[in-house]
Amino acid sequence: MRARWALGEVALLLGAAGCEIYPYVPPEPEPCLVCRAGEALCGGRCVNPATDPAHCGRCDQRCALDEVCSQKACTRQCAPGLRACEGACTDLQSDAASCGACGKACPRGFACSWGRCEPVCREGQTRCDSTCVDLGSDPEHCGGCGRACLAGAWCLEGDCTVP
Repeated sequence: MRARWALGEVALLLGAAGCEIYPYVPPEPEPCLVCRAGEALCGGRCVNPATDPAHCGRCDQRCALDEVCSQKACTRQCAPGLRACEGACTDLQSDAASCGACGKACPRGFACSWGRCEPVCREGQTRCDSTCVDLGSDPEHCGGCGRACLAGAWCLEGDCTVP
């Protein structure tokens, strides 16, 4: 009995010596891509199925070359007020990727307003012409756009004051 036990131990040791023991490391999971509201994950990227001619209405639903994707459907013309840009119906008055003209993108920190790229102002600021200002402290726009204080005056809480 003791010989069988010793033989089993030898077999176990030889078997273990022939195999290296590595801890199991699971493969890295794919990064979890979360799309914004109104977008869908198609082919590993977020798309807008309401306007994307390659994924119109659903993934891989491609519009014909003479069609555009409008409101999740392939159609031959855009709704009034929209223009066909790269196969999608686009509002040139408000689309930051096509502002005023197809493909004319606004730079970072700007938004499309009435077909013009305008700076996006921080909270507490107002856009005057193409500049963001604080109407409470800007002497050139004190209390309102273009309302300049006289020379030597300060703008304090929206009112021009002489020190």
